[in-house]
Amino acid sequence: MALHAESAYRFLTPEVRARIEALRPRYPDRRALLMPALWAIQETHGWIPLEAQAELAAYLEVPSVWVHEVVSFYNMYRERPVGRYLIYVCGNIACSLRGARRLLRFLLDRLGVAERAVTPDGLFTVERVQCLGACELAPVIQVNGEFIGPVDEARLEDLITTLRAKAREVAS
Repeated sequence: MALHAESAYRFLTPEVRARIEALRPRYPDRRALLMPALWAIQETHGWIPLEAQAELAAYLEVPSVWVHEVVSFYNMYRERPVGRYLIYVCGNIACSLRGARRLLRFLLDRLGVAERAVTPDGLFTVERVQCLGACELAPVIQVNGEFIGPVDEARLEDLITTLRAKAREVAS
């Protein structure tokens, strides 16, 4: 492990580094440690900006490109901040044939946001993903890891209303 001044880290807080060090015995290869280390950063900060990727590369003494390849390949890692509710819309063939593109457009129009952007209230981010692996639920979405399907416009409208009410309840 590289020795770095504590103040050199903005995203690799002492807590994040402790989590990474606790994982090191399970993942003795530095490249194998990348994914759980990235997860620790994201769980703490909500996303993994380029600065965090560079910090992790230096900390693990691996090329920065290795870290960025992992972050940019897997849709479970976020390179930008997202809303409280991250909605993935499956775009694979089964969902597309059952209206996923129309439902994606509905969500974006209804929330008044572009794909991958955060709504002004900070609640929602909508993103099309290649496949959620739940063809039996087509068309399917995933909200913060929970699969919901089959969906239609009415079900999406109810979902938005429910999530907004839940957010207000938590804020109270």
